[in-house]
Amino acid sequence: MNRCFELAKKGKGRIRSNPMVGALLVHEGNIISEGYHAYYGGPHAEVNCINNLDNKALLNESTLYISLEPCNFHGKTPACTDLILNSGIQKVVIGSADVNPKVRFQGMDFLRSQEIEVVNLNWEEKQKSLNIRFIINQTRNEPFFIGKLAYSHDGFIGRIGERVKITCREIDILSHKLRSEVDAILVGKNTWLNDKPELSTRYYPTDFQPDVIVLQHDEDRTIIGKDGRLTHFISTLDSTDLKRKIFGLGYRNVLVEGGAEVFRFFINNLLFHEIHTFENQNLILKSGIANPKVIASNYNLIEEKTYFQHLICQYLRNDLPTP
Repeated sequence: MNRCFELAKKGKGRIRSNPMVGALLVHEGNIISEGYHAYYGGPHAEVNCINNLDNKALLNESTLYISLEPCNFHGKTPACTDLILNSGIQKVVIGSADVNPKVRFQGMDFLRSQEIEVVNLNWEEKQKSLNIRFIINQTRNEPFFIGKLAYSHDGFIGRIGERVKITCREIDILSHKLRSEVDAILVGKNTWLNDKPELSTRYYPTDFQPDVIVLQHDEDRTIIGKDGRLTHFISTLDSTDLKRKIFGLGYRNVLVEGGAEVFRFFINNLLFHEIHTFENQNLILKSGIANPKVIASNYNLIEEKTYFQHLICQYLRNDLPTP
């Protein structure tokens, strides 16, 4: 099962609102096939695992291990429980039940009703560490908010009325990778009007470009860009209403990029689930817009490293499981 969880991580950043899932087949104590959910809308882990097996005659003598309960409904792909049933597999071992109400316990119950042996290991904490974004979406009906903040060595994120380049290209690549892993990027009205940011993944090319959310004080509206990306203008400054509106628009993972007022709003209302900071240790601005600091008592530092003279830190809210 640990190997299943390792496989699942290979789908990180490419499955959008879906959970990361890994699967493998064991025959006479040997792993004979592996698979994982590789991209959004694509075959699930169980499908890839079974399809990757050359000798299908071994299926009815093999045990299928899956990190998460198999789905029992037809969504973007057919139900995995039907595939398992039709494959002839007689035993399935599951890491934990799915928190999605459409799936929870139903996949296991269906397989058992078809006289397939099912073992649930109940690795709930390990599942939370792997799929916390998905779990927040499903159990709290709210987006998973990620903050991204870059600042100078002396603690400034920029200057009023002036666009200041904080990070180097190598760090921009890491930032754009973060963008590639979310559904939408959120900025404040002032950042949108003054900086006119592109908010694309141009330095980390992907097939998908996240939409844009602009937090402002005017009426709600949506425009469609020439590239087909949506830009939503949201008027509320009530944290509960903001979560409801963004979740209602269909966004499950949102990267918040500023500016300072918006970042403080998210910090003060404990909206961030995860925060990434980039401190340029060679840049001294002496004055400007102060860095809205992370409240240490609310977040755990889970990673710290130096890369191209930038101190990079990742924080996770302290009510969430640490990976």
